[in-house]
Amino acid sequence: MKLKNKIKRMYNVADVETNYNYWFNKILNLLLTMFDYDNIDTELAREIELNLILTGHAVVFEKNKELQCIQTNLFDFNKFLNSNKAVYANPVLKSGKLTDNVDSVFIYNDNIWDKYLGVQGDAGLLTFISHYARQLADISSSINIYTVNTRHTSYPVAQSEGVRQNIIDFFNNLTLGKRAVITDDKVLNAFKSIDINNSKHSDNIISLLDARDRILEMLYRDIGIKLNRPKRAQVNSEEVNVDNNLLLINTSDMLKNRKIGIDKVNKKFNANINVTLNKYFNNIENGGAENDN
Repeated sequence: MKLKNKIKRMYNVADVETNYNYWFNKILNLLLTMFDYDNIDTELAREIELNLILTGHAVVFEKNKELQCIQTNLFDFNKFLNSNKAVYANPVLKSGKLTDNVDSVFIYNDNIWDKYLGVQGDAGLLTFISHYARQLADISSSINIYTVNTRHTSYPVAQSEGVRQNIIDFFNNLTLGKRAVITDDKVLNAFKSIDINNSKHSDNIISLLDARDRILEMLYRDIGIKLNRPKRAQVNSEEVNVDNNLLLINTSDMLKNRKIGIDKVNKKFNANINVTLNKYFNNIENGGAENDN
């Protein structure tokens, strides 16, 4: 019964905010698979990546005889105006302050770190995820609205509240794909419709679906994922390199900063953690997607 009730709660594909949450979580889940960790607890590795992706930094420290990584806020700074202290609050681990290279190790997502010249930077991938999630949310909403609008071609205009409610009920049923009947004959005298059919309107379901696919292709390309695109008869190395250079996210930079941080963790806490780039994001290092078998 619980499963039936969940299924009955139809997902509102027309709502942009609902779609935004959907795409945000999908993209975040995809990015969480970008790097592989060895010789580390799976949950700890996940927390490190979540912090790096969403905040741009991860602070690893030892408490209760275990390595920990939870959400932290950075403060204070050194002579280069880079943050060197962190504070945390957690229901289980309680609260505390940490200092980089003293009782903790700061790991950064990329070369922006937390600040540059004392200015707060956008070091994580939160803005990147939000950018694509919003575009895909708008497209998804438009596709749904367009699909529903193909079931009627005019705007209703009502001259009274009763007629308005009757018409709303009618179109609500129509939206759900149900046959609808107007039972109040007063509607005939208090209702008119305005034709919205525009034969010159170029947008259609195919162009919207194509726009969604192109945005997804841009997303995948920007994070280095190989695409199963139709292959031309010949693709030269220059074209492959141009495609690689279009990557918006520098995965090599992200891997370098993770390795620097993890190496510090290994030395400070006598660990043996290793981090590598997942092969599915390894577009450049493998010589490009086109060279894959």
